[in-house]
Order: sequence, then structure tokens, then C-alpha cells
Amino acid sequence: MILVLLANSCLGCVHNIPKTTEQYKQDLAAEEREKIFNVYNNSVPNSIILAYEKIYGNTFDIAKNYLQYNKETDNPTCDGFWAWLIKNLWHKDLFDKGDEFGIGKWLIDNRFNDKIYQEILKNYELLEKMRQYEK
Repeated sequence: MILVLLANSCLGCVHNIPKTTEQYKQDLAAEEREKIFNVYNNSVPNSIILAYEKIYGNTFDIAKNYLQYNKETDNPTCDGFWAWLIKNLWHKDLFDKGDEFGIGKWLIDNRFNDKIYQEILKNYELLEKMRQYEK
């Protein structure tokens, strides 16, 4: 009888194992991502945000900047977002001063040689393929 009670209580414990800190962070990130995507009502391709999120992490900042970029263009693209980030966020001071030495233009023109950009583009293409299969 004692063994039966002990076995039952141990089996019941399996369902109540507390989450690790990493699992908790992943759950929060997933909830945050869902809230952000609900704001967009899926009217923008989430794959662009997700491709950048895989590299930079912060979904909210990426989505906030993407929303601003999306307001300024008729045809939002993953590549266009990169150029917009360089001009408006990452190297804004270069373009505000007129980019007299062409450094900002060089950064945009040479993005295909940038390993981070290549990784983002690879992620984006993979996510787009997955999205096409879902349809």
C-alpha cells in the first residue's frame, strides 16, 4: 500500500516540475511576439521581423522600427529594411551630416559582403519558404 501511494505521488510530481529560467524567458518572448504580431493583424510579413529577431533578439524594437519603415515605403522588403536601418538608426549621423565621404552609401552598397546581413537574408528566405508551404 505504501509503495502504491509513493508511486502515485511521484507520478503526480512529474506534472508540477517548475520551469527553468530559460523556459520562462522563451515563453515570455513567445507571448511578447504574439502581442506584437496581433497589433499588425498580419498585414505585414512577419518573416522580416523574425529574420532580424533571430540575429538581434529584441522583437519589440525590431517591430517598432519596422512599423516606422513600413509607413515610409510602398513595398517593404527585408533588404530595404536593412538600408532603412543604416540610414535612420545605425548610422543616422552620417546621413544627417550629408555623408560627404560616402561612407553610408558604401555600407549600404556592400551589405552583401556583411556576414550578419547574409545571415538575416538566409533566415528571411527560409521563413518565406515556410510561409509558402503553410498556404
